[in-house]
Amino acid sequence: MQSWKPRQTHLTGLVQAAAAAAAPRPAATSFAATAATATTAARAAPQPPPLPTTAATWLAQLRLLYGVPIEYLVPDWRMLPAESVRFFFLDRNFTDRLVDGALSIGVHGTRDALQNAAAAAAVRAQVDAAETCVRDALRAATSTDPAALGATAAGFVMRSLVVSGWPGLEVRGSNAGQPLPLLRMDRLAPDILLVLFAGVPDAVNIMEPPEGLHFGVRKDSADAPTGYTFLRGLGHNGQAAGKQLPGTPRQTVPFRAGGRSGVVDVRTLVEGATSPAFVGMRATLKSLGALDGQDTFTSAELAIEMVRSAGLQAFLPTGAK
Repeated sequence: MQSWKPRQTHLTGLVQAAAAAAAPRPAATSFAATAATATTAARAAPQPPPLPTTAATWLAQLRLLYGVPIEYLVPDWRMLPAESVRFFFLDRNFTDRLVDGALSIGVHGTRDALQNAAAAAAVRAQVDAAETCVRDALRAATSTDPAALGATAAGFVMRSLVVSGWPGLEVRGSNAGQPLPLLRMDRLAPDILLVLFAGVPDAVNIMEPPEGLHFGVRKDSADAPTGYTFLRGLGHNGQAAGKQLPGTPRQTVPFRAGGRSGVVDVRTLVEGATSPAFVGMRATLKSLGALDGQDTFTSAELAIEMVRSAGLQAFLPTGAK
């Protein structure tokens, strides 16, 4: 973002003017020579020492909205009603002023202001670098994606019962197919989730915890006598393993009679019933060209057809698929 530069240019001018006033000069000196002398003096001045790591980290956390009251982010609850999500990007005018305010605490006069101005560029570079490490440090991780450095921070706020019902939610954002590093992911309230990416995503996936992987079927109604599933390819004849077959063929899943409700009759599901009214999964997949040359259908193939992974909700641009 460019918001820092106009103010930084003004303060740099003050530093140069101060250096020029302190430097001896002949009585007859042109304006160009004076400006060159001031610039040289400013560049030759000793560089300010770096911020302590704890200070840089604290400022980086401020940049990522740690400690900022939720009323500042959502000033009216009607802007974030129940079961809603709001996408945004962070304006550096806002976060830079947060840093300015924090650094102004020790400013008591012109000398302090000039010192801050002289160190502003170095401080910002150090805070930019620390910003990419905040989440890794909190998670005791050591891998930081260098692509996060200097990227525009963007993300979303979601208010939903999903946030409180599934504490292990996973979020992934991408731009043009490339994954974006996560800068922050926190629950601001039991049902409010804040996520910040290093970059502006054009696709966001919110997923249930992966331990939700299980076998399962769908039913048209709670009391339906049978279930159903959509058939997938098995990696043969050019069909990708696990990818739903074209035309979304639907396979009826029978339940055992006389037993506990909802227990799948696996033998009938695979081989079919004695009557021609029910076609088994093996025969259906064979007719779709999904089996290999030997018509192999083992427990592994059955697992591919019956597995139901954790739920996923994708947010894509309007018109995207």
